[in-house]
Amino acid sequence: GDSGSGDSGGSGLPDSAAGGETDEVENREGPLAGGLPAAAFERIGVSRLGRGDFQEAGRAFQAALQTSDGDRRASFLVAQAELGQGHYELAAGAVRRGLRTNPAWVKSDLDLRDLYESPSVLEGQFEKLSLQAARKPELSFLLGFERFHSADPEGALVAFERALKLDPQDTAARTYRDLARAQVDAAHGLEDF
Repeated sequence: GDSGSGDSGGSGLPDSAAGGETDEVENREGPLAGGLPAAAFERIGVSRLGRGDFQEAGRAFQAALQTSDGDRRASFLVAQAELGQGHYELAAGAVRRGLRTNPAWVKSDLDLRDLYESPSVLEGQFEKLSLQAARKPELSFLLGFERFHSADPEGALVAFERALKLDPQDTAARTYRDLARAQVDAAHGLEDF
């Protein structure tokens, strides 16, 4: 219904903000729905991500970044949407931006597996990313990040070692590598050696 504000489709957004996506705005489910906090956009995006609709998930996560209460985890969610679309460099950039904004993220309990309805979707993304990282070593950090936050510290360790060969001064890769190594050692009972 119309809100009486004289805007496009009663969405609460001026015509220019709706960007021609009035069908998405009108149903209040779309990522361009006005006045929502970052967490609401993130919920919409996670729902779409879980169903494999990476483009719409990305739009929702980008909208979360644009809100006044923009949540720092939105960059990491944007990375998942970009990864799902095969935009590996954009995904890597989103992770790096997120880590600059929120460096404590390395110690978060994020488990990327929780974002997907089917584990096979995430595994398929890992396979594609692994192939790309074999050709483009600069994607090793992204692969390590994905593996680390999917409870695969051994895979993460290998990827972060490769990232550090490319850039030995990469402090984020070093931090993640050390955390992954500690997890691998703990799993094998080597933490005291």
